Amino acid sequence: MVMLLLGRVPHTGDVAEWQGWSFEIVDMDKHRIDKVLAARLPQRSSAENEKKGGDATDAPR
Repeated sequence: MVMLLLGRVPHTGDVAEWQGWSFEIVDMDKHRIDKVLAARLPQRSSAENEKKGGDATDAPR
């Protein structure tokens, strides 16, 4: 999934965000992802949401 989001083979330290989640590549084994750190992103407040014109998760549908 991370490769699809980035559009390439990732490198250690790359970060991809998707549907309110952040995925950081922690370790690579040649061209294979070995470890990924997944973290839930904080939801934006309704005031920030109205400014940006999206929903709280900012997820593409």
